[in-house]
Amino acid sequence: MKLGKHFDVYIAAVVVLFLSSFSLSYYWLYQNKKSTESIFQAYGLTQENGSKSAGTLEKIKLLTDLSLKNQQTHMVMGLIGSIVLLFLAVSLGILAKRAVMLPMKRALESLTMSTHQVKYASNQQAEGIEQVNKAVIHLEKVVQGNVVNAEESSAIAEVLHNQAGHLKNAVDQLSSLARVYKATPEELVKVVRAAAEFLSKKGDAGLPEFRNKQGRWVWKDAYIFVHNHQNGLVVAHPMKPSDEGTPFMAVKDYRGTAFFVRGSEVAKNHRGGWIEYWWPKPGKKKPSRKVTYIMRVPNTPYQLGAGAYDDKLSITDLEQLLR
Repeated sequence: MKLGKHFDVYIAAVVVLFLSSFSLSYYWLYQNKKSTESIFQAYGLTQENGSKSAGTLEKIKLLTDLSLKNQQTHMVMGLIGSIVLLFLAVSLGILAKRAVMLPMKRALESLTMSTHQVKYASNQQAEGIEQVNKAVIHLEKVVQGNVVNAEESSAIAEVLHNQAGHLKNAVDQLSSLARVYKATPEELVKVVRAAAEFLSKKGDAGLPEFRNKQGRWVWKDAYIFVHNHQNGLVVAHPMKPSDEGTPFMAVKDYRGTAFFVRGSEVAKNHRGGWIEYWWPKPGKKKPSRKVTYIMRVPNTPYQLGAGAYDDKLSITDLEQLLR
């Protein structure tokens, strides 16, 4: 049984019993008072009358006995009421102890557990804070190291930037030089025609000039080669002497085209002609477009030509240079 549920009932019972005991005690005290007053009145009458009649004395005796009984009854009822009140008080105390102390005990246990949890959480928090502090210290070291590295990297970057600028200038200069030392289609036409005129006059005596790598017929990135169109053999090649005496008509480019077959055809024109084929640049593996101007040498079995790498001008555009 829980005290909270019937507490008001117990309180009401205690109040009723207390009031009842109080009322009875008051009533018995009142009766005792009246009996005492009657005794004193009777005693006063006997003194006034000066008589001690048997009836009056009997009345005084009865009143005295009644007063004694009332006092005894009052004492007994008061004792009973006190016992009842003590019993109720003890019962209420026990119930209160059970109803109040048990939740209080549970509350204390819960509070103790909560205290342990808080302490554990505090310890965990302290450990976490310590870990965070260590992480912050490590981060500060990393940041300081990064600052130093950043300064060093900045200095290195500045040096690299300067070197890149110098390299760009060098590349630009090399590009300019490459443009300067790259033979143009107009130059090819001019030099090939001059070589044809020279060989026409010199004949076979002039062939050694076309085998000289340092000779006049090698310029910029171009050179003059000489073929015999009658037997189909290479006569002179300043950059690759091993090709001399080999058949040129069978040579194919990286697309499988025997381009000198077409070259021998266009060379028949008195103005010569252009061919194109795919051939790797010196020191390269990837083939690039190369255009070559070829013409026959009057009064000889020879045809000669020179080429340059170009990926812009078409054959039609190049033919316009021959007019």
